[in-house]
Amino acid sequence: MDFATGEILWNERDRDKRRAKKGSIVYADGRIYYRTEDGDVLLIDPNKSDYLERGRFKQPDRTRQPAWTHPVVANGKLYIRDQDTLYCYDVRKSDS
Repeated sequence: MDFATGEILWNERDRDKRRAKKGSIVYADGRIYYRTEDGDVLLIDPNKSDYLERGRFKQPDRTRQPAWTHPVVANGKLYIRDQDTLYCYDVRKSDS
């Protein structure tokens, strides 16, 4: 969705096209960090015409509880909390 205009840019209501289950989202450094309630973490490039997933990983040591906490990006670090556990990933762009 274009938040400035309210225009729907692309829609994944069709179950065959869905790439991620419901979850929490944060936008940082020009990217979308999306965490599903099952614990998958996705890196998505915002794009007006198509869904562009750039990476995905499964959170280690997942609990059986749904994960509803939002991911946080601060100072080049991605923070993911699952119940009593906190994970931190370096997401800074490498110089190489």
